[in-house]
Amino acid sequence: MRTIDMESNSTPQPAQTLTLTGTIMNEFVQVEEVPGIGLGLVASHPIPKGTIWFRMTRDNNLSIPRNAFEHIRCITSPENTKYPEWKTFRASIEHFCWYGEHEDAANFPLDNVRYMNHGDDPNSTYTETETDTSLGAPSRANRDIREGEEVRESYLSYPTCQWAGICGDFLKDVVPDYDAMARGYPLKEPAEILVTRGQLQVYIESNLTRDIDKALLVVLAKWGVFDDSRDAFVIRIPGGASD
Repeated sequence: MRTIDMESNSTPQPAQTLTLTGTIMNEFVQVEEVPGIGLGLVASHPIPKGTIWFRMTRDNNLSIPRNAFEHIRCITSPENTKYPEWKTFRASIEHFCWYGEHEDAANFPLDNVRYMNHGDDPNSTYTETETDTSLGAPSRANRDIREGEEVRESYLSYPTCQWAGICGDFLKDVVPDYDAMARGYPLKEPAEILVTRGQLQVYIESNLTRDIDKALLVVLAKWGVFDDSRDAFVIRIPGGASD
C-alpha cells in the first residue's frame, strides 16, 4: 500500500488517463446560488421533457455500507471529540446521501448532483428500479425545464433508510433517534470505504467550497492509503483497538 504524504499537504492524484462514466450531468446543469435557498442545480440550457440529464454510475457514486456507517456513528457520538473530521463527514453523508435499497447502503454523490434540492412540485424524477441498469439509474426531466430554472426532485420519492437519517428525514415531523436504534448493532472489522481513482477524479472536479462539501477529501487525506492490489484508495475508519 502507498500512504498519502501529509507532511507535504499533498492531495492524492489519480491517473490522468481515465474513462469516466459519471459526467453527463455537466452537459445540462450547473451549481448556482438559488435566492432564499442556497446552492442548487440550475439548467444551463433548456432540458426537454423526457431527457435523461443524469445517471448514477460507478464513477459518480460512492457506496457506503451500513457497517462502515455504524463505525462512523460510533466515533462521532456527542461525547467523542477525538475525530472532528469524521463528524464533518458524517454530517456530509446525512446531508447529501440517498438510500440504495439493492445494496443496503448510503449512496454518496461524488459529482454536483448532491446539490439538487427537494421540490414539492419536482421537474425531475429519479428511477432506481429502471431495468436499464447497465448504464446506471437515471434522473429524467418530467416536464420541459427552462434555461436558468432550478432542477429539483422530491426526496419523498426516494427509498427510506431504516438505519440512518439521510435525505428525506428533514421533511418528517418526527425524526427517529437513529443513534439509539443503532445501540447493539454488531460491528464488523475491518471498517473501510473504498474510493477508486475514477471516483476521486469526479469528486475533486465537483464543487468543494464548504467544509461539508470537501469532508470526504479530508478523511481520505488523513486516513486513506492506496492499495495497489485493489487499485483503489482505502479509507480505514478509526476506533479499533490499534487507534
